[in-house]
Amino acid sequence: MSGRSINGAVQALFGSPFAAAVFVEMQLDTPLYFSNAAMDINYGGKSWIGVQQLAVEDVSEGAQQAEQLKLTLPAVPNTYLGLALGTNIRGKRIYLSLGIMRSDDLAILQMVPLWSGQLDQMPVSYGPDDASISVTAEHSAVAYARPKPYRYTDAEQRRIFGGDRCLEYLVNQAQTEDIWPSKEFFKK
Repeated sequence: MSGRSINGAVQALFGSPFAAAVFVEMQLDTPLYFSNAAMDINYGGKSWIGVQQLAVEDVSEGAQQAEQLKLTLPAVPNTYLGLALGTNIRGKRIYLSLGIMRSDDLAILQMVPLWSGQLDQMPVSYGPDDASISVTAEHSAVAYARPKPYRYTDAEQRRIFGGDRCLEYLVNQAQTEDIWPSKEFFKK
């Protein structure tokens, strides 16, 4: 980047030194909001719990693949542990964002979405006063790679779209032998 650090570039944009934090939103029955900030942060009507040791493994995406997201929430209080254990998490939405904040008061200047997907597993490791939760999630693009359980039939079309009769004569038309006149017919 031509010798300039990103800190200098962002400082030039926002006019003051900045800090960055990762924000994780899990849409469980009761939504959970975590960040790796040193303290709790209120932003967008949500209270983000500051979990300073929040660990997110490197996420990379390619043209042919979408990687899983793996993150660890260490030292989770037992009150939030009950929410995680008492909910069926499979298929629930998860969002990962980067928050750019002023370093003096931690006011969020910009929230940038980084990753979204569905929760897959949430194994828990127990301690005496708290627990550690490891979360794995699949990227939203994984759903496109799975085979679709739909067939191109009249019954399937009517099941999905009630009165739609567009495929009603499809089988009859496919089995009909069309007889075209010979080229001599058009020369008359």
